[in-house]
Amino acid sequence: MTDGDGGGAGAGPPRRQLEGLLTGFDFYVHRERLRDDDRLVREWACHALADAADAVRRVESALRRAIPSPTPHEPMPPAQDLGRLRDIGNLYRAVSDAEALVRAQPYPHTDRIWGRLRNEEALLELVLEHDLSLINAAEAVRAAAEALSAAPESGALTAVQRALDRCERALAERAFALDLSAGS
Repeated sequence: MTDGDGGGAGAGPPRRQLEGLLTGFDFYVHRERLRDDDRLVREWACHALADAADAVRRVESALRRAIPSPTPHEPMPPAQDLGRLRDIGNLYRAVSDAEALVRAQPYPHTDRIWGRLRNEEALLELVLEHDLSLINAAEAVRAAAEALSAAPESGALTAVQRALDRCERALAERAFALDLSAGS
């Protein structure tokens, strides 16, 4: 598909952006391809979230190595270091959980009875928009996590958490849209 061929009814910006991102993406042209294309989108998002989790894990490992060994005068590490380590560990678990949520997302319904009654093209465009939103959110988490590994101050930690919250909202909106469209 090129920009000059008109692209059909749904050749909008989300379609062009996904075309540039995903090799093998078929734009939900055929109903039976919907699940395969959706799987490709979710794999892309999972890969971005896995990279983010690895970046956060590397920061956690570096912080663990930076904590001084216990001495007779200071048998416990500083509370500030332990708190930061706990926050990074919680962030790692949250990013890993988000990856699991992406993998567990339901596939678009292929109910043949309701499929005749609903506007299939509108459903496919809706899924396409939510998939693009999910990929963009997952990429934002990856970018924020990589920035965290470059400069692990508290502002960078907050940026990763904000990006992760955006990703979770995109997942919730996608699930809600699919549930809503299943009953229409």
